[in-house]
Amino acid sequence: VSAIFAERCVMCHSAVAGASKGLRLDDYSAALIGSERGAVLIPGDVAGSELIRRLRGESQPRMPFLSRPLPDNQICLIESWVAAGLPEIVVAD
Repeated sequence: VSAIFAERCVMCHSAVAGASKGLRLDDYSAALIGSERGAVLIPGDVAGSELIRRLRGESQPRMPFLSRPLPDNQICLIESWVAAGLPEIVVAD
C-alpha cells in the first residue's frame, strides 16, 4: 500500500505538495486523520471508506485526479488493507 501511495498519491497528498484538501497520504497518522472533510479511511469498512469510493470512481472526483485510474489489483490491495483494520505501514519517504 505504501508503494502505491508513494507512486500515485503523494505528489498531491503530502506535506511537501501542500496536502490537497488537507489529506496527507505520506504519513500513516495523517492518513488516518483524513481530509478537511474528515476520515477517508475507516478501519474494517471498505464500503464506508471514501478513499476506496474515489479510487473506484463511485465518488467524484475519481482519484488519482487527472491521471489514469489505479489498476484493479492495486485497488484490491488497498481494500484488503482497509478490511484488515488499517495495520500501520510506512507510507512514503
